[in-house]
Amino acid sequence: LVNAAEAVVLLMVVGRTNGLSDAGILTLAFAAGNLLSAVGRYGVRNYQVTDLGGRFCFTAYYSHRILSSALMGICTVVYTAACFLGKGYSLYKTAAVFLVCMIYLVESMEDVCWGLYQRNGRLDLGAKIFIARWMLHLFLTSAALAATKNLVFSLFVGLAGRAVYSYCVNKRYVPVFAGRPDFRPSLAIPVFRTCFPLF
Repeated sequence: LVNAAEAVVLLMVVGRTNGLSDAGILTLAFAAGNLLSAVGRYGVRNYQVTDLGGRFCFTAYYSHRILSSALMGICTVVYTAACFLGKGYSLYKTAAVFLVCMIYLVESMEDVCWGLYQRNGRLDLGAKIFIARWMLHLFLTSAALAATKNLVFSLFVGLAGRAVYSYCVNKRYVPVFAGRPDFRPSLAIPVFRTCFPLF
């Protein structure tokens, strides 16, 4: 329910505080972020949670997600630059789209942690983290919107709070199930190959 309501509630708040123009920008930003998150997630979660034989360790999934999220970040920069230079997006609109895509990037990184929790029978833990993170994001973004009426600044405040919360909470719980994962790009390459059809 929270996942389905996230964009709707935030659009309602933006529409009430900033008007339809900013709500329209946010709608475009959510659409772009949702599409680009397919690059960040790469379809791996479905494979990860059914990899009961342990073909890949969590470090492989974690390393893959860092690389796929970096690729998503690069795609976001290229896309927003193309919109700014080629489609006449204003700097304000471009920044809003970029920030929403970064919000999806944080969620993409966190998704690999949820896969770990789910595989260990603790999908509820991922859900609780998601709900708390979403509520924090909605509160921070809404408060900033009410105070400043600036969509870009408010999205930045929400993104910062979301990223810090996600990092701190998952840093605490991931080691419980998988130890401390290292970043090892060589382990990520087989994951890219195996999950390409899902992507």
